[in-house]
Amino acid sequence: MPYKKCLINFFISFVVFLCVGEQQLMAQTDSLFVKLIFQANSDLVKVEQSFDLPVRGNEVGKVYLYAWVNAYRRKSVMSRVKLDGGDEKLYFANNKNLGEIRDLEIFNDQGKEINSFRRFRSEILDFKLSPNKGKRYKFKANYVIKLPADGFTGYGYNKNNNSYIFKYFLLHPGFYEDGEFKRQNFKDLESLSSNNTYYGVQIENHTKSDVYTDLKAVSDGVYKGDDRSFFELTLLNPNQITEIEVEDQKVIFQEKIPAEDSALLKGVLAKQIKFLSNYFPPLNEPLFISSKLLRKTNQNFIDDVKIPLLGKYKIYEDTIRLDLKSLAPIVSAYCDRSISVDRRGDHWVSNGLKTYLALQYLKKYHKDTPIIGKIPDDLSLLKLRPLYWFESSKFKFTDRYPLYHRYFMKQNIDQPIDTPYDQLRAVNQKQVSSIKTGLAYDYLAEYLPAGEFDVLVKKIIRNKKSELLTKEYFEEYLKVHASKDVGWFFEEMIKESSGFDMAISSVKDGKDSVRVVIKNKNRFGGPTQVVMSKDSIDLYKIWVKSNKNKFDINLPKWNYNKITLKHGDYFPETEVSNNVYRKEKWKKTKFKLSPIGDIQVPEFQQIFVWPNISWNNYDKLQLGARFTNETVFPQDFEMKVSPMYSFGAGKIIGSTNFLYKYLLYRSNVFREIDFFAGTGLGHFKQGLEYYKYRGGVNFKFKKDVLSTRDYNFKITFEDIQRQLPANPTLVEQDLQRYQLLNTELIYRNYHTITESRGRVNFQYSNKFSKFYAEFYHRWKLDKNRRMGVRVFSGVFFNHDFLATTFYDYGLDRITDYTYSYNLLGRSENKGILSQQFVLAEGGFKSLLGVKSNKFMFTLNVEYPIVKMIDLYADIGTYQNKNKRGHFVYDTGIRLGLIPDFVEFYFPIQSSLGFEPTMPRYYQHIRFLLNINLSRIRSYWRERKLQL
Repeated sequence: MPYKKCLINFFISFVVFLCVGEQQLMAQTDSLFVKLIFQANSDLVKVEQSFDLPVRGNEVGKVYLYAWVNAYRRKSVMSRVKLDGGDEKLYFANNKNLGEIRDLEIFNDQGKEINSFRRFRSEILDFKLSPNKGKRYKFKANYVIKLPADGFTGYGYNKNNNSYIFKYFLLHPGFYEDGEFKRQNFKDLESLSSNNTYYGVQIENHTKSDVYTDLKAVSDGVYKGDDRSFFELTLLNPNQITEIEVEDQKVIFQEKIPAEDSALLKGVLAKQIKFLSNYFPPLNEPLFISSKLLRKTNQNFIDDVKIPLLGKYKIYEDTIRLDLKSLAPIVSAYCDRSISVDRRGDHWVSNGLKTYLALQYLKKYHKDTPIIGKIPDDLSLLKLRPLYWFESSKFKFTDRYPLYHRYFMKQNIDQPIDTPYDQLRAVNQKQVSSIKTGLAYDYLAEYLPAGEFDVLVKKIIRNKKSELLTKEYFEEYLKVHASKDVGWFFEEMIKESSGFDMAISSVKDGKDSVRVVIKNKNRFGGPTQVVMSKDSIDLYKIWVKSNKNKFDINLPKWNYNKITLKHGDYFPETEVSNNVYRKEKWKKTKFKLSPIGDIQVPEFQQIFVWPNISWNNYDKLQLGARFTNETVFPQDFEMKVSPMYSFGAGKIIGSTNFLYKYLLYRSNVFREIDFFAGTGLGHFKQGLEYYKYRGGVNFKFKKDVLSTRDYNFKITFEDIQRQLPANPTLVEQDLQRYQLLNTELIYRNYHTITESRGRVNFQYSNKFSKFYAEFYHRWKLDKNRRMGVRVFSGVFFNHDFLATTFYDYGLDRITDYTYSYNLLGRSENKGILSQQFVLAEGGFKSLLGVKSNKFMFTLNVEYPIVKMIDLYADIGTYQNKNKRGHFVYDTGIRLGLIPDFVEFYFPIQSSLGFEPTMPRYYQHIRFLLNINLSRIRSYWRERKLQL
């Protein structure tokens, strides 16, 4: 490096040094001085950076730096993490949209070059350097940042509007924990840890955009930041930014807020900042609310809704809407700026406070604001307001957090709060780290004397204003200064994931007291609040603790009519229906019949009615209803009774299904065991009924927390009876009734790039026994193209019915003797309904009419050509009893209008010959139609929960 350039860099550092302050450099903290040069219409940023770092850790003479911009590669740790979360953009990114550091040169404080790299791809850089007499490392680095496109993480360059969102792109000093350097890969989780740093930043802006940052302006183009982990900087057009001054605090939103909203928002922000100032010291720097933070904290069903022809509908009044919408990002930004924590290991300390503080604000200013706004009042029918019939209309906005947590807790995918942030599932990074922890704080605050928890939190924040707040300090401070024992809080709620489920087992009135027996299903050792009430007026409250499976307490003999376990109001438990005891026997169980779904409440046993419609060739149109106790939240016991009127048969048909879920929170083998039973009545041919009974058990295996793989082992017994036609044949008489015992291992992997599923099944019957296995694997080649391979193999152990193919493997059509598939014409041998395709058994698309009662093996391949159009090819071999084997194949084109749900297959060449030239080619075309909405819903819900 030329000597003149060293002098220029030294001068820049000296100018910023004067702005930042000499006393900060002398402290045992990191100091960075940076000059950033932005060019118009370019994703390249030139950087001249000076480092002044104290000696940390045990390796004296070795410096570590993070180069997180190098994470923007297709095979980086961040790319893998995003794939696990269902985001494939980085994996399929074009090279020109990736990020990296280029032309890196490092010099000591004497101007001597230490290292240089033309292309530097690693996220961690280390080199040797001797500290100076003040036991500090001083060096400089010149390099070029190739900014990534901002579509991957929200940070980077957007060429469409020539904007820059700059964060985590600089070389950053290494972070040490217990004297050891901490390797941190950038994963776009906002979980990076950093030493508190003094920043001095000079910006040379050659673009047409303006500079906006959360650093404090010192002079034109020069900024500083005190005691900061990271900073945010953007170059945007003024029409992309809204700046609002609230007393001494500037708030910058990276979005253009309409003028009428901006005026109202100023008053809203003043109220929010005043509330937060009770907990945090003043920031003295701008508060920057990035578009990424706005998306991350966005809550649905708050904004006005656009209704075609009718215009906008306001769910909330404007001031309330703005207050509810801006609360989460403001609280989040305040916490991130005011509390420094290890964001991987101690993330819950600060993230939980975000939810807790937001909840306290809502309790103070919006305790009566309905969760669904004005909709129940505005929606009327014949002067009636039908939405008030629903329990959900009674919930308040403060219930959003408990309801959200209860939903995910019922999925049994919970993880302990103190799980490292990058080891949490994607859904749990919000659910566990923030919401669950915030509700746990609220639970602790209710247990302690009024206001005590808030006082302790304020003191902790002020004590650690310029230091790293560790979970050890947080725990020790609460244990020492709380007026009650809080050890249970950290042992039971922070380190455990099983939650709790309390139930009132029995209540017995004695002469002088009321004996209440409480069942503690998960042996929760924390406090439980018991409330005795009369006509909604609380008479007596007490907190009790016991880790026994069952314990009893004595309440005073007062004139009561209800006893409630109220802990579920503060921290949701797995089941709320067993928390209430009513003294009047006739009121102990209240039933409520409601249209469509609702939210479960402990006051009622709710039954919901859903309309039901279906069609097949024998029942024709089927209209009916589905009576179910399924609510928004999964329940331990679920039932569905679905009577339907068959217009084709002129009678009632339908089905019943019952499911009991046994959630195993502490098991290392299974996460859930389901017991199920059901019946079905329908028609398999014109005028001929079938009746089906089904029951069994499904073992759902525990899975690795970050894995997308899922294993089930299912045992099912089925008893099927078929109505005989007039003058039945011997074969038809033999098929009148049969029983089946299935044992099945099911595998699913919802990975974004390599999705797969498979099953291994052994089926035993009083008629036959057989074994089959199938495996389907699909690769995503790019954003719009997938290649799939399926393998099926089946063998009979015994099969003595040569006169019928009813139980045989089907090469191109299945018999479906278990009545499991939604077939429009299951007994049709010709016509359009006989051309319905189901991907099962042989999986061939050409109608070859092949069955096998001994052995079958097939391979099905599909390869994408253009969007919605694939080539397919099937090959296979089969053998029937006492006959030689055969090889078969087919090829063709698949048109996937809605892949996996609506598809058409056009055969070309097969074992039949060149099919397009054959008579009535339209009869060779197959179609797939899957209109089972509950199955579609279940598929996407399960897939989402794996992420």
